[in-house]
Amino acid sequence: MQKSLERLREDLLSGGAISWDRVSWGEPADHVRLAFNAHAGMVLARVNQAPLGTLRNVFDNSKDNARGPLPLMRLAVALKLAGDGERASQAAALAFGTVYQRGNQYWGDYYSGLGDRAGTLALAAQHGFLDATERQRVLDVGKEAQAARWIGTHDALALVKLARALAGGNGALAGKLTVGSIDEGFSTQGWFSRDLAIEDLRAGASLSVDTAGSYFLVQDTVGIATTAPPASSNGVSLDVTWYRHDGSEFTGDTLKEGEGLVVHIKLSASERLADALVIDPLPGGLEIENLNLMDSKQLAAMVIEGTNLDEWRSYSANVRFQEYREDRYVAAVSLEAGGEVDLYYLVRAVSPGEYQIPATFVEDMYRPEFRAITETPTGKLKVVAPTAAAR
Repeated sequence: MQKSLERLREDLLSGGAISWDRVSWGEPADHVRLAFNAHAGMVLARVNQAPLGTLRNVFDNSKDNARGPLPLMRLAVALKLAGDGERASQAAALAFGTVYQRGNQYWGDYYSGLGDRAGTLALAAQHGFLDATERQRVLDVGKEAQAARWIGTHDALALVKLARALAGGNGALAGKLTVGSIDEGFSTQGWFSRDLAIEDLRAGASLSVDTAGSYFLVQDTVGIATTAPPASSNGVSLDVTWYRHDGSEFTGDTLKEGEGLVVHIKLSASERLADALVIDPLPGGLEIENLNLMDSKQLAAMVIEGTNLDEWRSYSANVRFQEYREDRYVAAVSLEAGGEVDLYYLVRAVSPGEYQIPATFVEDMYRPEFRAITETPTGKLKVVAPTAAAR
């Protein structure tokens, strides 16, 4: 921890991480540098290690670079903890007055606009900047969260922090959960949680809370859909084609046991997606062959639409991570605006039978509204045992 604090202090004193320049980031670079410095200052101020002069310099010279409220509120917290209440109040006022300029851009911070606003309000409530005139902002964020179809993990955590900050330190919670005819009373400091199986839901479940004031209910539903999801695309497109090892496209529905295919996934994006996650579930009856364990000569003999698989493996710089799991292929990919990325992996038929072919899926890990899913084929893949003559 001390080494981490020392690194933050060195970067803060030197003006911010040098990798966030205009060449790499374009116009948001100044905002990104301010965001880093504000976060570093807040972390250091919490342990009484923030250089006050540097914090004042960051505020005086960089406050106008903010394109969102969270860095300004973090800077307000840092200044307040370091002893400059006047500048802290100014920074908080600027945070509440900031016009949000992110749009759909990704700034490397894993947040969206929702997470920025929730995180800003959580810090404001925790450190005394959220007065009665700003309470409407909390309701606005709550409505925004309710209306959001997808919420990323960092945004969800910011909402939890906001809920905790608004609780005012009183974590008492009491009430009763009724499942069927059975009552279960609870009284706790903090969270009460319970898993309800399908039998509990069919018996009827209800929750009553006796605690006065505000409380927050989170409900997660986990299950297997009875129908396949429809094909969709937002900000990223996805195309999947299967090929035989000789490079010809596989257009049939039947494979012999032991026969192999090359799966080609083509991705393209309308804007930069630095953290796209591709998931391609396998149909039953197939297994993945790990390219890293295959002979280079064998891969070099496989050419798909002019691409040599052995050469592709060496120049696929945009592919940050690949995993050949038992039931799926997973890849983390960086996509530039207007660019394309090709993915290849090998499968082999191993178990005779008829199997549903699942859809392939991609989403930005930190902006889940950017996603695509392919059409689920209506036909089934058939794997047949080789004939006696072939054996």
